[in-house]
Amino acid sequence: AARHNMLFGLASRGRRFFGAAALPEVWGMLRDTLRNSGQLYEQFEAACWLVMLLPTHDLCSGNWEQLNQMVGEMMEVWGRVPSTFGWNSVWLNVMGRIAKHDWKGVIHWRPHLPALFTALMGLFEVPVGTASGSPPTVRALPVKVLRVFPTLLNHGVRHASRLLVHLLKSSPERPQGGASAAAALANLQHMLCLLEQYFHPSNTGKWSGELHTLLKRSVKAFMKQLAKQGPSPPAWEAVITAETQTAFVELMSKVAAAAQFSKNEGLSRAACFALGQHSYVRPACVLPLVVRRF
Repeated sequence: AARHNMLFGLASRGRRFFGAAALPEVWGMLRDTLRNSGQLYEQFEAACWLVMLLPTHDLCSGNWEQLNQMVGEMMEVWGRVPSTFGWNSVWLNVMGRIAKHDWKGVIHWRPHLPALFTALMGLFEVPVGTASGSPPTVRALPVKVLRVFPTLLNHGVRHASRLLVHLLKSSPERPQGGASAAAALANLQHMLCLLEQYFHPSNTGKWSGELHTLLKRSVKAFMKQLAKQGPSPPAWEAVITAETQTAFVELMSKVAAAAQFSKNEGLSRAACFALGQHSYVRPACVLPLVVRRF
């Protein structure tokens, strides 16, 4: 197990030293298996190798049109295996890394937002009325893939949280990026409006752990991005604008206020963490709420 972890850790850390040309090369090697294989095991194995080897740190140095085409192909492959948590985790990992390292805002995310947020909502499996939120059919994950890649088929909500934050970035030099960020924020608002009732202390269930991860990890990713871009980022850099920062803080503070007294200890701790972190960014949005509560 130690050697396995060491080798896989080396592979995941070594990919950052690959050049920009390696990105389409790795995707080209695995694309046919992902798109044309009729065996679920082969598709899962290829997707996990994609996560391990796909270099995204230097993606903005490559061909931007080719990059957008590749993202569209990945989204099409992702949709071929619906309602499978491990499959969603793999692709959320890939998309989250691509969005994070798109520091120039060259990817057009807007056409993919409906599919992305549909997959994100499915992660929480919240009930609607008396109906269960679980999918009617569950695909068993290939045993061999689980043994070789035990950590890549989990943490879907963690990867989703990172993706949500980086979808909010835009570059002043690319107007289409601003439209994509505004559309992503609107979709995030709709999603959290639907999920808000499940943050409430009277509505605790098996979904509370996933909501805890969403709240904590999204706030962490948000604060890391603000620290990275700084107060005066370059004009060509994709950043979260001041208006979007305020909207995000208000949105997360609203669900954190509902989760603050949750019966789930992890969710209540995440709510306090979110309010504490956001008080440094937009104190006027958070401190009045905290003072009223305490």
